[in-house]
Amino acid sequence: MNAARNPRQKPRLLVVINRFGPYGTERGLVTLAKGGFFEQFDVHIVGLARGYGPVIADLKKIVGEERVSYLDDGTNINSENLGGLRNGLAAKFDSLNPHIVMLSLYEATHLGRDIAKEERFSHLKVVTFEHGTRTPERSDLLRSTDDRTDIVLGNCPQTLAECKQFYSPETPSLVVPTIILPPDQPPPHFERAAHVKLVSFGRFAEQKNYLQLLEAVELLLKDGRDIELDIAGGSSRSEQFSEVMHKIDDINNFFDCDRIIWKGFIREQNDLDDLMKRSHIYVEASQRGNFSSVFRAWAMGMPVVAPNVGPVIDYGRDGENMTKIMLDADGQITAERIAEALGKTIDNYPHVSRRYFREARSTIRHTFSERAVKAQWQLAIDELKRGPWLPFAPTAAVRPVPLI
Repeated sequence: MNAARNPRQKPRLLVVINRFGPYGTERGLVTLAKGGFFEQFDVHIVGLARGYGPVIADLKKIVGEERVSYLDDGTNINSENLGGLRNGLAAKFDSLNPHIVMLSLYEATHLGRDIAKEERFSHLKVVTFEHGTRTPERSDLLRSTDDRTDIVLGNCPQTLAECKQFYSPETPSLVVPTIILPPDQPPPHFERAAHVKLVSFGRFAEQKNYLQLLEAVELLLKDGRDIELDIAGGSSRSEQFSEVMHKIDDINNFFDCDRIIWKGFIREQNDLDDLMKRSHIYVEASQRGNFSSVFRAWAMGMPVVAPNVGPVIDYGRDGENMTKIMLDADGQITAERIAEALGKTIDNYPHVSRRYFREARSTIRHTFSERAVKAQWQLAIDELKRGPWLPFAPTAAVRPVPLI
């Protein structure tokens, strides 16, 4: 194979994701594309399902209309059609003939690695992009293909640490941040507010802990805090949506006014930014995190209250650049823990805002500025391109981040 190398040929990279949805992981893919991560590759991006929202249009605009495609026209992955999706993805492997396959999110990772175990695809370099803690049921299924991974990428050091048990200690692992933040925005105007507006958004999935967040706000209201919570979100599971909406109605009826306001599901990032600008504090309660929103709130100068999980463990400092929601002895996020963290932040507003803004801005400069992020990207790019089966490769190996 080495005899056929063309030094001007770019390695062919196939990126596979679940769907093109308006969520943090998919928006992170747009950040990678917009920031130039894929410029050194002949890249194609395939979704198992089309999804919804602006992500697919954004990616087509950046990498090219013909380089972004999907296997199913649905907004969600049809779990009853995984066999058909596997066949369609295997056909993409054949037609695009990639040197490298990068797999992101649960179904895409499982199907992609299962296909790559076939003898005819043994030449492929397989990259698994981990975005957070695996649930036990997903770990059981993914474990059968974990050995078909040549490189592990993670969105933060904590993600790599949590995933180390699934891979060989010799497997190279590198941090690839999927968010770039502007380090030098002017500070917002902090002023005392008798009525404090909170904001949160995401899917109404069980692990997002919206019921616990609503119970926490209810506790604070009963304790005399003058607060209001705007929620933007939704759920593909009607029972979870109904539970959240029922709880919102119960709280508003009890206080005889709209203390919790559901804003619907907002898909455009600019609209989410406008909602945050009209609020005082961003609160996140998810067990698995909504880190792109947490860090975006940081960049906007908002005080952030979020659980001590994932990247927050790495980059958050409780009482310095944010307020952390600490997990209980069972590793759960409870209404009482959320209320405790929110109460401290509300009671010290706006003084805490100035300190958090100053310290968060320092963290952004050192970790999430364009220069800092692209330096980490280049380490990963060099590792992806290294290997004798690729069209060209750096002669010196990079030193991967160890699985801590």
